[in-house]
Amino acid sequence: MRTRLLRALRLGIILASATACITVLLRSQGYGGRAAFTATQTYTVYSGAVVAKSFVRVMAERSDGSSAEQLQIPGEDGRSFFDATTKRVFRVDPRFKWASVRVAGNAEASRYLALKTDCMNAYGGRVVVATCVPVSEKVLGYDVVAVTRSIKADPSLEFHYLVAPALNYFALREARYKNGSLAETVETLSLVSGDPAPTLFEVPNGYMIGSRGDYYLAHMKSMGREPSQRTVDFYRRSDEESGVLSLAPPGAASGQ
Repeated sequence: MRTRLLRALRLGIILASATACITVLLRSQGYGGRAAFTATQTYTVYSGAVVAKSFVRVMAERSDGSSAEQLQIPGEDGRSFFDATTKRVFRVDPRFKWASVRVAGNAEASRYLALKTDCMNAYGGRVVVATCVPVSEKVLGYDVVAVTRSIKADPSLEFHYLVAPALNYFALREARYKNGSLAETVETLSLVSGDPAPTLFEVPNGYMIGSRGDYYLAHMKSMGREPSQRTVDFYRRSDEESGVLSLAPPGAASGQ
């Protein structure tokens, strides 16, 4: 009995040591935790072989799982961010000086907070077909994996990515095809490691803030248009289900 206990104890120590070594190795490679960074990209939309629109997009991630997206489109600037602490999604409209807020559902929050363990975990799934192939190319100094992805329900769409494992499989390059023709491209121009600017995760002072229903009604009123009752009912129902009406009322200075 004593011999068996000693063997079991030794085995437990060996397994624990192996687990610790693997964890240290993964973290040293940058794959065992979430990297914080800010990426500046060019997003180009094509119509046939002609560029229809090109704009700058800023993508940022915090180590806690919070993420932000800022679009710099003349006359259409906008920003959205997910706050991991409160699990809320904010959409900031600088033209209208408004921000809408909603609570992310459990499945949505899990997607935001997911730590992607491998390429297929990040890009595969039941409704898509994906392949992941490591390549010798580096993008902005990062090792990348080439991903080809299509949607089973719509084979006319195909997506090609170069993703960085060290950045939680963030896509540094993207190309999207429709019926074999190039439709969109994304190219990362620069990437800065470390915590993103706090302003990407804040609602500016003086902005109105409320539910999506509040924002929709105010926006339609500002344009002198009659709101759709169907849309109003949808927002009210989803806001009530998520508990968003318990948040700060419109007029609050910050969504934090």
